[in-house]
Amino acid sequence: MKSIQLISAIILCICSIPSSSAKEQSTRGIPDSLFGVKLGGIYKSTKETDSIGKGTYPVQKIVGAIGESVGWYLAFKPLREYSSFPYIERKRNPDDKYFGSSFTLYVHPIIPKSVSTFTEFQNSQLDAKVVEIEWREINDETREDSYFWVKEQCKDISVDLGIRAKVVDSIQDHYYSCTYSDGKLKLEVSNIGSKAYRLGYAHDIQEGMNKVLDAKIRKLRMKEEKPY
Repeated sequence: MKSIQLISAIILCICSIPSSSAKEQSTRGIPDSLFGVKLGGIYKSTKETDSIGKGTYPVQKIVGAIGESVGWYLAFKPLREYSSFPYIERKRNPDDKYFGSSFTLYVHPIIPKSVSTFTEFQNSQLDAKVVEIEWREINDETREDSYFWVKEQCKDISVDLGIRAKVVDSIQDHYYSCTYSDGKLKLEVSNIGSKAYRLGYAHDIQEGMNKVLDAKIRKLRMKEEKPY
């Protein structure tokens, strides 16, 4: 009887040892970079005579910039090519100096204490923090084709990261999206309007960052413009 109990204990011990395949299937977590750019990375911008300087951004070039009420959208060309995510330029006119592209960064300017007026804010060359990285298909494609493209991308991510996504699947409307979030970071793929692959912060965190920066900018503006 004792020998049987001993053999059973050995078998139980062996079965309790994690296998290498189990380790390989462990979760990796949400990535903190996309297309070679780090989310939350702080980079310097530069002004050049004939183009928008890329500064310290890890990209080939910045091809366009659009200022929003809070941050800036920077269209860029990544350092390397991605077969599933083509670099496509978008120009209204062939001779446009600045234009958009399928790759975009959304960045927040970092306002140092030395900047005390709105004029200084507008005229300063400020560092910026990356708060969203996105690739979006610009060329027209059927909704059905984009539906299956997104679905396959979502399957790849789930296998690679080893985590489940929040999925919205409407085969009738040919709409599909998957969202991976850990409460801080959010990776999302969808075909709303066009195919999109996006890495950013969770909604509540993003909203909080926007509100803090918006308040700083408004305070600087009111120092110069308030009528009371």
